[in-house]
Amino acid sequence: MRATAVVALLLHALPGAYGVAATTFVRVPEDLAYAEAEARCTQIGAAIASIHSAAENELARTACGNTCWLGLAETATAWLWQDPPAGQAAVPAYTNWAAGEPDNAGGDQRNAIIDTAGEWHDS
Repeated sequence: MRATAVVALLLHALPGAYGVAATTFVRVPEDLAYAEAEARCTQIGAAIASIHSAAENELARTACGNTCWLGLAETATAWLWQDPPAGQAAVPAYTNWAAGEPDNAGGDQRNAIIDTAGEWHDS
C-alpha cells in the first residue's frame, strides 16, 4: 500500500562513547511503499527502524518529522521487528500504539508507521 508522505525511516548504529553503539534515525526523503522502503534500506546497508524504548521512540519521531515506516510487521501470530539490532528481541518489549491500534481498518494492515506525535499505527 502506498500512502501519502510515508517514507522509510532508517536505523543506523554509530560508535558512541566508550565504544558503545548509539542509535540514530535518518529519514529517507522519498515516498515509498513498504517493500520499496525495505529494498532501499538494504541497498544502502541500513534497516527500517526498530524502536526499543521511549527514548528511541522520541529520537525516531524527531527524525521522521512526518509519517514514516517502522520495521514492525504483523505475522500470523504477532507483530515482530523484521531486523532488530543485535541483542534486541524480534517481539517488541516496548510499543507506542495509538489508542485503538493496531486495528486493521480498511482491510489487512501488515506494517506499522510512526506519526508526528510518535504514536504507531498499522498501515
